[in-house]
Amino acid sequence: MAQGVMDYELEARYERYRGVLKNLTIMSDVFMRNVFKKRECTEYVLQVIMGRKDLKVLDQVLQKDYKYEHPECWAGF
Repeated sequence: MAQGVMDYELEARYERYRGVLKNLTIMSDVFMRNVFKKRECTEYVLQVIMGRKDLKVLDQVLQKDYKYEHPECWAGF
């Protein structure tokens, strides 16, 4: 494959992902889950929020999804 074609495909993929990412914020659930998979990212955000550069995350548990076996029990919520 010619280098020009590869560059074009890479640029097209970059623009497609850029379009998706521009609508995400750190508060977007999907984005947040992926960012916070890395302990270092969680640490950094907490350090900024709390104003403490010495803060270290020892352990973390990401949000878990639960599938309900009986969704009719949750009707009306």
